[in-house]
Amino acid sequence: MINFLIADDHPLIVKSVSDLILDAFPKSKIQTANNWKEVRGVINKCVDVCILDLEMPYGKAEEEIAKIKKKYPESKCILLTNHTQSWIFQGLLNSKIDAFVSKISDPKYIIDAINFVNKKDIYMCPEFKRVYSNTETKLIGFNELTKREKEVLLLILEAKSTKEIAEVLSISVNTIETHRKNLFLKFDVKNVVGLVNKAAVYGNTERII
Repeated sequence: MINFLIADDHPLIVKSVSDLILDAFPKSKIQTANNWKEVRGVINKCVDVCILDLEMPYGKAEEEIAKIKKKYPESKCILLTNHTQSWIFQGLLNSKIDAFVSKISDPKYIIDAINFVNKKDIYMCPEFKRVYSNTETKLIGFNELTKREKEVLLLILEAKSTKEIAEVLSISVNTIETHRKNLFLKFDVKNVVGLVNKAAVYGNTERII
């Protein structure tokens, strides 16, 4: 018998996934939750597999999953989500999640993930495999920043303005704007907020240097 915890803030998803699991694993025991507060109330060492939504009230997935894995290391965590953007996905890779399944994928991939999670590798449904491949490609571009682009990026991360960066590096404002545009292109963003978010996900200041 497998003990499941299914958590999603949409009751229809919880019901659908529960039915799917009971069809595949008839002797299973299923607990449910609609937010992270409820998850904290029902999770225990007996839960074998947690199927969790990314965005639920009263908590952040990365933090909550890290707590679950620390307190109950034998429990497997499957992320079931609509969010497959590469920058979100890259940030989750270090969260000790055992499987990634997209809500728009074939339901069979949830069953595949459940059967796979006892192996050492991370399971990804086809949609997430595609995102992972694209993310790896973008990380190569990140590592190929020029020395000057790295200097400009570090100063942007310190919240310095274009004028302040120009003064620190002793180059013109126009040159800084050119480097900024190149950074936007390489990180595939449209503004500084997007640049900062992706830089925070893809690496840290030590990696940039």
